[in-house]
Amino acid sequence: MTSKILERSINEFFEVQQLSDQTILKPNRKVKMKILDEGLMQTAICRSNVGRIDEKELKLEYRGHNVRDLANNYPFSDVVYLLITYCLFSPWRVSKCHF
Repeated sequence: MTSKILERSINEFFEVQQLSDQTILKPNRKVKMKILDEGLMQTAICRSNVGRIDEKELKLEYRGHNVRDLANNYPFSDVVYLLITYCLFSPWRVSKCHF
């Protein structure tokens, strides 16, 4: 028995964008559909007080700080403190709070 959804074109459900090294599928909002993403590997939160995705600049920010900068320049404990309190603080650094 074949599923009815498999018999339909993927273009009915997604806008397909082919890049040189990847395929991007953007859901068609007019179609009522649920997608299972086990492990949440391809799921991003659209609205958040913690993180922001800048699609034009291809940047991910946490509390106003670029994630690459955080990963390269701050210890894990500082980043956790930032996520919880909005402040990037260490005793040896000046506090940088984003409210």
